[in-house]
Amino acid sequence: MLKGYGILFLWCIIFISYWKDQESLLVENAYSIKPIKINCDRYIRPLDYVTSKKYGFGQYLGERQVVINPLDEKKYTTPAIVIRFADTEIMYFEKLLPVTKDLYLKSSYEDGRTQLSTALNTKVWERKKARVVKNCEDMSKELAAMLAIRRSLYRIPSIPDNEQYKAFEQAFAYNPSPDQLTCFHDIANDMINRTHPMDRLICGDVGFGKTEVAMRAIYRAVLNKKQAAVLAPTRILASQHFQTMTKRMPDVPIRLLQGGLGSDALRIREELLSGECRVVIGTHALLFGDLQYQNLGLLVIDEEQRFGVDHKEKLKRLTTGVDILTLSATPIPRTMQMSLTEMKDCSSLQSPPVGRQEVKVHVGEEDDQLIKEAIENEMKRGGQSFIVVPFISMQEKIEKKLKSLIEGVKIIIVNGKQDTVTFDQNIKDFVNNQVTKSPSLSLSFCLLLI
Repeated sequence: MLKGYGILFLWCIIFISYWKDQESLLVENAYSIKPIKINCDRYIRPLDYVTSKKYGFGQYLGERQVVINPLDEKKYTTPAIVIRFADTEIMYFEKLLPVTKDLYLKSSYEDGRTQLSTALNTKVWERKKARVVKNCEDMSKELAAMLAIRRSLYRIPSIPDNEQYKAFEQAFAYNPSPDQLTCFHDIANDMINRTHPMDRLICGDVGFGKTEVAMRAIYRAVLNKKQAAVLAPTRILASQHFQTMTKRMPDVPIRLLQGGLGSDALRIREELLSGECRVVIGTHALLFGDLQYQNLGLLVIDEEQRFGVDHKEKLKRLTTGVDILTLSATPIPRTMQMSLTEMKDCSSLQSPPVGRQEVKVHVGEEDDQLIKEAIENEMKRGGQSFIVVPFISMQEKIEKKLKSLIEGVKIIIVNGKQDTVTFDQNIKDFVNNQVTKSPSLSLSFCLLLI
């Protein structure tokens, strides 16, 4: 009997303790789904991942109405921002723990997964932050050391431009823009008048002539008995560069390497080692394996921001004494900072080519009529269109929708799950506008997963 009273007494203590905790705070269960503004004028929405300076990685659940001192006559209601961590939920009250000073919208990792932090053990988060700070310091020291090594290396300057190079310049079908002329001069000065390897960033919008700038540097390297490598982030871009450069430089042995250990890839590797191949264009295949060159003198990196840290580590080992030319419309902050601090030379293309029309950008909600009109306008002018979708599973649904909207539209589907032969053939057909043999229909439509 006493044992039963003891259990009842224990439950009473637990209930009283719980009720005391709730005297000062009562939370309504309903969440508000409206986005809220945090640091850097960014907005977060429910289920977005955020970074707390104090607690680590969390997930925003929404906004709750909280009743303060619910048993008191002076009770009042105030909104609270609820962030879920691995072991608890933390509410942000604007007066006590301002959300705009502590939270940042978290950028996703490549794999899209986020491991929530244990907010009740902030020592783990503090150690992680200290480790990141140390890694940043080590990276800065490594960059400075690499720059010092490159500046101290002796590289034989290129010979002055001869008649063959001048004939190549005159074969350009367009009038160079003023900024292009400046870039041509800067690169010529780097390659001809300097004795240390070039490291230059060419920053310019799409269609402003970065490729022609790169091709003149490549042709100069070839005339100086050097090999050149062009690194692109996607097979589509690599194929476009291959077609453009083979047409612009028909007298130069140019090869396209897109991975694999097939007979073509092995042949290209042998030609690089023997020197028969003077220019190689490829994607990440240029970074992996035992790829060897006879005399690599120039590396052109297109869209550097699309390559990861591991890829850039391999580039460091590959390009110690090699001229580097980086092309980008949107340089990553580290690259931009290096150019601003003169660790990396920079030339910009701000003036568009003559006759180039302004790119129009429209941002809005999905509108079938607008999509239909935009694609039909491209069909009338003989153009091509891209639709980029986030998931492969959505492609079939969008294909059916487009065919119902636009009569006679021809569609090519490209995604990362296709085998290499199918992928390459689809890209080739799209680039060459061979989707249809009908002369009256010049539209190729590509659903592309990036």
